[in-house]
Amino acid sequence: MFLRHILRSGEFYQVLNLVDLTNWSSAEIASPICVYDRSHIEGGITLRPGVDGETFESIRGKQMDVRGRPVLSDQAGVFGSPFADSARTRIRPDTVEALVVWFTLSEYPNRALTADIETYAERLTQYDIGHPGQIEIVT
Repeated sequence: MFLRHILRSGEFYQVLNLVDLTNWSSAEIASPICVYDRSHIEGGITLRPGVDGETFESIRGKQMDVRGRPVLSDQAGVFGSPFADSARTRIRPDTVEALVVWFTLSEYPNRALTADIETYAERLTQYDIGHPGQIEIVT
């Protein structure tokens, strides 16, 4: 989504430092990287396809139909996807702990993904945005 915006408009809009860094990294690898406020995620996290009639509210206030699309869900329902950001779990100025999810194709080499994540983690520290915690690659 963000990469499409950059290609169309030529502009890199700014939101919050963590979101901006994530958008920059996402544009570099041409794949969605999403960041969520961990305090608004309830219980365990599941990656699954959306089901008929399932929606979530985007940060733009629109109800997003997720039928058949990959989504992240918790006990409260869908909170994220690679195609739209969720209002419920969006990063806020007072966010303390974030969950960063890289949505990549299965063909994306683990070595390249690891290097890209390391670059992202270095930038978090370099730009004094935060400090990376646990990093886990799930395929």
